[in-house]
Amino acid sequence: MLSKFDNDTQKVLLELEKTQKQFWNISRVTAEFLYTLIRDKKAKNVLEIGTSNGYSGIWLGKAVKENGGHLTTIEFYDKRLDVAKENFKTCGVDDVITTLQGSALMHLEYLPDDFEIDFAFVDANKSEYIKYFEFIDKHLKKAELLPVIMFYHMKKSANRLLMPLMLIRIMKMLFCRCLRACRLPENINVNNY
Repeated sequence: MLSKFDNDTQKVLLELEKTQKQFWNISRVTAEFLYTLIRDKKAKNVLEIGTSNGYSGIWLGKAVKENGGHLTTIEFYDKRLDVAKENFKTCGVDDVITTLQGSALMHLEYLPDDFEIDFAFVDANKSEYIKYFEFIDKHLKKAELLPVIMFYHMKKSANRLLMPLMLIRIMKMLFCRCLRACRLPENINVNNY
């Protein structure tokens, strides 16, 4: 799939793959999956939390560009974000990417009410995943029954006991969201679940 991109993009992605472990980048297989999913889903409003050096953002950016969409990506570390911006420019996706530097929680908390998200990819501070999801959920397009949210690298977290509990809570929130989208009898209160 890499061969479908221009030479500059191929070179950048191959170079970034050499630093995958250093920057905790996703694998090429995962990147190709995300690219295909976003492109096929025709997602136009994509959010990424955890830009790092821009490897995943390039793939996401290429997909949204094909869809006529936009990627907003958030990175805490300014030096990593500077590297990512250069990579986005070299790969020709800087025109469809907005980069935000700083705390993802702060940026998510102050998103405009009309900020819509079709797809979110979260690969950042694991201890904040529940809060990320709570903020993201407010902006997911309501027409979607079960929007796709990907949380990556959970297995690399230092607190492996907390991860299953976080996943259960996220799944519960998604389940309740799906129930609210259904037309249930008035005597059933989704908030009790």
